[in-house]
Amino acid sequence: MFCWLASYFFLILFSSRKLVDVAVALKQSFEAVVMTQLFPRSQIDIYVQVLQADGSTTAASINATTLAMIDAGIPMRDYLCGAWRLFCPISY
Repeated sequence: MFCWLASYFFLILFSSRKLVDVAVALKQSFEAVVMTQLFPRSQIDIYVQVLQADGSTTAASINATTLAMIDAGIPMRDYLCGAWRLFCPISY
C-alpha cells in the first residue's frame, strides 16, 4: 500500500500541474511493479525533492525512486527506467 493521499492533495493545492503529473506517473508506475502482497500490512512512502528542474523531471524521478527501492531491498517484479527524448526537426 502506498501513502499518496496527503501528499497528493498537498501537490494539488500548492504545486504546478507538472509536479502533479510527475506524482501521478510515479504512483501508477510503482504500484504496478512493487510486490505489495509480500507485506500486506505495510506502507511505502515515496518522497521526491526536485532541486533543479532543467527538463526530464519525470525520468529523473523514476530513476531515483527505482534506485532507492533497490537500495532499500524492496522486492519488485522488474526495474523501472525513465528516459527522455527530444525531436528537433531542422528547418532553415
